[in-house]
Amino acid sequence: MWQQRLPVDGQLTDVWGIDPPPHTTPALQILIIPGNPGLGSYYIPFMHALQQHMDVPCALRCLSHVGQDIPSMGNPGYSLADQIQHKVAFMRQHMTVGPHASPIVVMGHSIGAHMAVHAVHALESESVTKTNIASVIGLFPFFMADPTSSTQWRIQRMVQWPGLIGGMVSCMRLLPVGLQRRLVGAYGGMCFVETGGCACVVHYFFSQQAWMMSTLCMQR
Repeated sequence: MWQQRLPVDGQLTDVWGIDPPPHTTPALQILIIPGNPGLGSYYIPFMHALQQHMDVPCALRCLSHVGQDIPSMGNPGYSLADQIQHKVAFMRQHMTVGPHASPIVVMGHSIGAHMAVHAVHALESESVTKTNIASVIGLFPFFMADPTSSTQWRIQRMVQWPGLIGGMVSCMRLLPVGLQRRLVGAYGGMCFVETGGCACVVHYFFSQQAWMMSTLCMQR
């Protein structure tokens, strides 16, 4: 597996990838779009598991949401439409799109499923020739708010103050690293810690952007 910071629509973005063996043409291109928070590193174990269960050589890619990784933190808040365009740009710039290329499967987790559907639609609408998008797969997809969910009700109340929450979370950076890891693990699962996401999660701009994304999700 490799990790690089690639330019996507003019913005450096953290990207993770697994390539097929050398001199092997991938039979399938797979793009994984995160949920919220949108750290691509969270999906490293999933990418490895997916690769092990594929019967054909694949090129797997996963990218963080713009504004939710180290290179793009500090920029103004990104809308859901911005995130969708970010994924369209990535497919155009860093995947092989075209009628004669290997098929592309786009997998979206949670709100990432919404981005996947709309990104594929936008890509196909812009293309003058037939695309090679084979399938869109939703992993625990989130397309609209559930008014009966008590968890979503609490989130709806909390997302009204993304700046305040971002400030409170960023105070964790004053704590010892070991305690930071424990708190992040308790909040988001140890996968955030084990895949190197702790430094992002306790960053003010990451938390603010993640909660702003939650606000957009609750409006679905």
